[in-house]
Amino acid sequence: MSRPRIRRASDGEIRWVHVSGQSFYEEEAPTRIVGVIADVTHRRAVEERLRQAQKIEAIGQLTGGVAHDFNNLLQVISGGLQIMDVRAIRQGASACSTP
Repeated sequence: MSRPRIRRASDGEIRWVHVSGQSFYEEEAPTRIVGVIADVTHRRAVEERLRQAQKIEAIGQLTGGVAHDFNNLLQVISGGLQIMDVRAIRQGASACSTP
């Protein structure tokens, strides 16, 4: 079983084929050979498109995870700034109220 690449003589197009065969022997001498050659170019193209789609999906999941983690960090920073703002307002109010 192999998947060699061949160039079609009629138009020079590259085609992928699956080759399978068997030899039959009588008294250790080959008497006949049986085989099948199937054009799998279309199947190979579909498999390649599937691989590309899977890569793009994986990249999308990775970037979504990074964006989620970055958003979590921004929420921590925002929460810290809000706490600092509240403290600054309280300290400013207490400084203004003391004579």
